[in-house]
Amino acid sequence: MKRFIWDFRGRDGHRTAEHHSEHLTGFAEIHGIPSGSYKKGVVQENEFHTYSFLEVDEEFEQKVIGLLRPQRIEDGS
Repeated sequence: MKRFIWDFRGRDGHRTAEHHSEHLTGFAEIHGIPSGSYKKGVVQENEFHTYSFLEVDEEFEQKVIGLLRPQRIEDGS
């Protein structure tokens, strides 16, 4: 499972990352990714850097890369 990451910076970064995370749920629903096949969340690194992430089963990884264009990709949990 890969972790797809979108970074948000600045004082409003955390709020923006949380909003973005809600859209990731909508993306999964629209594109038929079952709820047990993905995990999403928000991580606050510091007061000026927060990121939202989406982890999906391997069969959905190319869909996320092609449609959402994550800023970073890391090994997930």
